Amino acid sequence: MKNRILHITLLLLGLSLALMFILRILFWWYNYRFFPSVTFSEKLNILYTGSRFDLSSIAYCLIPVILLYVLHSLTAKKIWLHLSIFFTELFLIFVLLSGLFDTGFYSFNFQRSSLVTLQFAGDSLNVFKTAPLTYIGLFITGIVLIVLLHLWLKEIAKKFDVQQALAFKQVVIIIPLLICLAIALRGLNARPISPLSVSLYANSNFSSIVTNTFQTILYSILKPNNKKLFDQKNYFPLKEAAERVPFIQQYPSIGEKKYNVVLFILESFSRAYLEKGNTYKVHTPFLDTLMANSFYCTNAYANGSFSVSGIQAILAGIPAIYDYNIENSPYYMNFTRGMPAVFKERGYGTYFYYGAGKDHFGLEKFSRRLGVDHYISGASYNNQAEHNGVWGINDSAFFQFTVKEMNAQPQPFFTTVYNLSSHYPYTIPQQYNNRFPKGNSAAAQSISFVDRALQRFFEQAKKSSWYNNSIFVFVSDHWNKEDRTVNAEGSGRFQIPLFIYKPDGSLKQQFTSVTDQVSIFPTLMQLTGYPHKFTSFGKSMLDADTARWTVTLKQWPSLLLFTDAKSELYFDVSTGKINSIVPLHPTFATATGNSELLQKAKSFVQYYNHLFNANKLADTSHIIK
Repeated sequence: MKNRILHITLLLLGLSLALMFILRILFWWYNYRFFPSVTFSEKLNILYTGSRFDLSSIAYCLIPVILLYVLHSLTAKKIWLHLSIFFTELFLIFVLLSGLFDTGFYSFNFQRSSLVTLQFAGDSLNVFKTAPLTYIGLFITGIVLIVLLHLWLKEIAKKFDVQQALAFKQVVIIIPLLICLAIALRGLNARPISPLSVSLYANSNFSSIVTNTFQTILYSILKPNNKKLFDQKNYFPLKEAAERVPFIQQYPSIGEKKYNVVLFILESFSRAYLEKGNTYKVHTPFLDTLMANSFYCTNAYANGSFSVSGIQAILAGIPAIYDYNIENSPYYMNFTRGMPAVFKERGYGTYFYYGAGKDHFGLEKFSRRLGVDHYISGASYNNQAEHNGVWGINDSAFFQFTVKEMNAQPQPFFTTVYNLSSHYPYTIPQQYNNRFPKGNSAAAQSISFVDRALQRFFEQAKKSSWYNNSIFVFVSDHWNKEDRTVNAEGSGRFQIPLFIYKPDGSLKQQFTSVTDQVSIFPTLMQLTGYPHKFTSFGKSMLDADTARWTVTLKQWPSLLLFTDAKSELYFDVSTGKINSIVPLHPTFATATGNSELLQKAKSFVQYYNHLFNANKLADTSHIIK
């Protein structure tokens, strides 16, 4: 019976490490296109560091499991053995299933799953129903590994069944074992091992490979909402930081113009889909014509990778760099004054149309928080036969419903229309199958379908009394990360279409400077002649200032990407250090340019955190009563 505890500990440890190593290799291989530039030494470090993080995760399970086995050894009661094996199997199956889930769905959110992922899962059940067929290889792998794990653990239970109780002195080995496991759990560094500490051991760009899903979910539960990332920074005097990245905006009075504003948020539109000459250009004749007569931004970026974070950036002018959006942060009670709220203060009606179910992904709650009075969902559409079976009412049908509703809206109005047919798995009505060219992208036909739906919308809108007095804005919520054929590295990954159309053609212009989603708010305020203060991290595209930059979350939880089109700067908030700087053109690789971008990056993080901590996301002193 001697050393049975040590033997079973080593056996379970080895089994757990082997499983997590297999899952890491599978994850890496399956998503290799997102990590193409990895040197051999970096690969070795990733595998070594990943195993170190795995040890920390395994320790959470092994400590109680070994204690249960000690009770079995001291009492010879099988209940303790069964419980120890049961909890081990439960842990390993959770590790397996969550790891395989992230392997397949990493291209949806570019991070390991967390508690917030589970919160949004309920709105994606229809997509999950198709997962076994879409990811048949992963599905079969999961079944095979679950069966093998069950059989192996069954044999371990037989082999290590204690028939005669041991004396306490025979199990004292538990003390050094527990010490070793505690060290494995926390690590020996000053900072405990967690998703936030990846940058202490490896390049933050590879944090999703280094960590494991069990760890990120557990971390999000024990350390909810990444609150530590919001800690106040003190890189510069606060006034200096605020001047470098202004948040309170105001433009000279030119006389208010009560244009109606119609904002189309395009689901999963990459810039490549609408860019002439691009390999992935999709057949979009209507949008092509519209863009040719619009204020068209050739260098626009998304401020995040998720729908909810994109909508926050667009409607609130605040990028969601640590969490999905404000609603999921520790500061969900902070007062915000979004673009709809400002328009409402000016006498506008505020509307949000979305063909999905009521409060899908929490968008109804969030849009109302930002000032939307009327949220119209697919639940208001009286013909569920037009439901696409996955997300909601198809765009063609819902857009016709929307334009009819808009015709009854009093003017002026600020209306957001969010489409869904271009969302993975790109489901369009059967009668449209094969009507559009397939192109080089899996999303091509659904993008063409949206183009046709928009054309039909405009055909009806042109007949209305409000059309000629309206401004139409088109912007993507995020680039199409689900589409495996479109692969861009660095800031190119976040490039999206953005253009503003006015029926009289007066806005026609090509804008080549850097801009982003948060800049839509100030641009519309200037276009409509709003003379008062408002809050946004964006900069009006009508402003002649050329010193433009943008920020987005590159790798959860703390790696930010800043770019000014001259270089890309990767800044790790958890360490306060530069991860890397990548010049986008040899002539722009200057120390001065990099220093300026670094100052903006640090100023942004410092001022952003200050605004959240001080509850100053909105200045109410200038609100029109």
